[in-house]
Amino acid sequence: MPESTSAHTAFRRNETDAASVRSAVLDLVATIGERIRRRGQVARKVTLTVELAGGASVLRTRTLLAASGHTEDLRSAAYRILDGMTLQRAGSGGSS
Repeated sequence: MPESTSAHTAFRRNETDAASVRSAVLDLVATIGERIRRRGQVARKVTLTVELAGGASVLRTRTLLAASGHTEDLRSAAYRILDGMTLQRAGSGGSS
């Protein structure tokens, strides 16, 4: 079985609405949680990668308090990561 799994989503435009971002993260976490439970696995860490306007990426990892396959544990870790990131609005006049 694979040692890691990932899920990806992309917004059609630069997203600055926190509720939309959190909703997308919840969808991803639910997908991952279902996938690892189906395999009989658990997660030890959650990593969130956010691609910013301009192409730069921010990657953060959080170790779970206990290995888990529960969506709520994964969601909590992902939201803590997200809350710790500073998402900036794309500035006007930047390169396209």
